[in-house]
Amino acid sequence: MDNRNIFKGCFGLIKSYDSVFEFENDNFYGAYSAQNENREINLNDPAIKEKWEAHLRSYIKEVFTSTYEHLITAFGNLTVSNKKIEFIEEAFEIIGELQDLSEEQSDEDEFRILVKSQMSSIYTQIHKKFDDELLILKQLKRNPKDSEKLQFNISRTELTHLLLKLKDGDIISKDISDYALAVFSENNFLCVRDNTPRVPMKGIQKYIAKIRSGEQLSDTATETLEERIKSLLAIVRNTDINIK
Repeated sequence: MDNRNIFKGCFGLIKSYDSVFEFENDNFYGAYSAQNENREINLNDPAIKEKWEAHLRSYIKEVFTSTYEHLITAFGNLTVSNKKIEFIEEAFEIIGELQDLSEEQSDEDEFRILVKSQMSSIYTQIHKKFDDELLILKQLKRNPKDSEKLQFNISRTELTHLLLKLKDGDIISKDISDYALAVFSENNFLCVRDNTPRVPMKGIQKYIAKIRSGEQLSDTATETLEERIKSLLAIVRNTDINIK
């Protein structure tokens, strides 16, 4: 899969800014001259210069805006999970390359600075859009056996509350959405308590939504977690942890 064509405009602005500048400059003044019956243009006219600068700003922003829109459209046309994963990973590789190239460019005028700013913005935008998507796709692709899953000696309700507390406490990154956390948990965690059969983490997406909305909370789960955390703190405080 080759996504580089989608980013063609971005590469042009970053790697060949001078050429793009000259091309757009010729286009603008050519069109302006035609609109004014080919009369001679005073290049020092502040009003004309202001219009040219506004045109260039608009062009730069449009390149990055249309690139993002084309990327989203192309991804939306994919139906196979493997292709979606390949698409996102390739897009991440390309925007990483573009970001590195952008950081190497000069800041000699406001338009080059704008190119850098737009590149930084689309880099963040694409990761914000696809980070969770990639994690979820990879998790759904995996189908580990129960014996390969991490087993917690607490109930499913308690574990769900614990995961949300870890996320709200920024131990689990807040960049990970509740949905992505639910998908990961359902695919990788099991609950085993007091020798009961293994309980899968199925259906916790809806449960998390209910917890967040305040519709469903568990005082018992909270109390149990508090006791477990106190015990864990006591163990940590009385144990020398050597990091080598």
